[in-house]
Amino acid sequence: MNRLLYALLCSVLAGSLCAAEDEVVPADPQHVWDLTDLYPDVDAWSADREAVIAKVEQISARRGTLGDSAESLHQTLALFSSILRQAGRVWVYSSLNSDENLRDSETQERHQLSQIMWARFTESTAWMDPEILQVGRETIMGFVEADDR
Repeated sequence: MNRLLYALLCSVLAGSLCAAEDEVVPADPQHVWDLTDLYPDVDAWSADREAVIAKVEQISARRGTLGDSAESLHQTLALFSSILRQAGRVWVYSSLNSDENLRDSETQERHQLSQIMWARFTESTAWMDPEILQVGRETIMGFVEADDR
């Protein structure tokens, strides 16, 4: 009899734990990320992500130009820095937003889109370090000395 009662009690408790899993309890607003400092809404985030993707195509087109002149090197590195800053902001927003509720498929999708964007960025700039090394220290130092910026 005790075993039967114990088994029944265990099944009732297990059932109540499973049912509680489906309940979504809203978080206290003071413990939720305020992402409006990054983007006012998802549309602004989407626009920025699209802008990063467009800039990634621009930087790919600059391949083979780093040793042409100080101006070419400067423009490429400035574009790289701009993309890096903007892509980082896009990624952080989607990452924090997706962490708020792991069951929200829309925020998970946005985070995956930002990860794809980041992968495109790193892939499209993988040529830069080898090209800088190929240009050589002397040429780059010459560019630095000749540039008045």
